[in-house]
Amino acid sequence: MKTFRVIVKKKNIILGEKVVEATSFIKRLCGLMFQSSFTKFDGMMIAPCNSIHTFFMKMPIHAIFLDKYNRIVKIYEYLVPWRITRIIFKAEKVLEISTQKNISNLKEGDLVEVICLS
Repeated sequence: MKTFRVIVKKKNIILGEKVVEATSFIKRLCGLMFQSSFTKFDGMMIAPCNSIHTFFMKMPIHAIFLDKYNRIVKIYEYLVPWRITRIIFKAEKVLEISTQKNISNLKEGDLVEVICLS
């Protein structure tokens, strides 16, 4: 499984030092289901993906949808369990991170840098 470092370089915001990917159907479907915290990783990058659900999740998350150029196209702050996002037609992937991360300075259009670590 690949891991990534994810940052918003121009704003010097680190979104994740160890972000894991979910690219298989099962991993994308399950995502963070039944997880009670981010312990072994900082976040999850789900691709391809343009909508998510938080069924069976035990914690709220921030969901940051990215286009094919890694520009932010939609941000959901504090997305609580048992919700579904709308379809984000411009999105190619989504980054799910802990609500402990301060993302108040992020906005749509910001460019995210995704650096492959393994």
